[in-house]
Amino acid sequence: MYFSTTLFTLALAAAGVSAVPTGNAGLDTRQTTTPVPGVVYVQFFNGSGCQENFVEDDVFFDDGTGVCRVEPFTGTYGSFRIVTNGATRPLTLYTRTDCTTTVGGNSVKLTAGETGCFSQRIGSGSYSA
Repeated sequence: MYFSTTLFTLALAAAGVSAVPTGNAGLDTRQTTTPVPGVVYVQFFNGSGCQENFVEDDVFFDDGTGVCRVEPFTGTYGSFRIVTNGATRPLTLYTRTDCTTTVGGNSVKLTAGETGCFSQRIGSGSYSA
């Protein structure tokens, strides 16, 4: 009886090991490589080169109005990466929360499909024609 129990336990353990996923690369690939039309996917990182710890993520959706959208994430971060860009119009990301560059504000204008790492904060964003 003891031998049967041990054999059964080993079989369950082996089955458990073989059922463990081999990482989340497949999930990451599916979530981040196919742009959704009208959606820009952004990830925020601690450091200034998008290489330190991932902090948060967000999406900018083009609803066709061009209205200024204030970035809801206000935590600490040093850079952001545009992971996928399904925009059909330019998206401008501003450091200020009012979609302007007055009083020392900066902006990054992204063309449709453009991705990359940027060392600034996002306070707001808007799509333009």
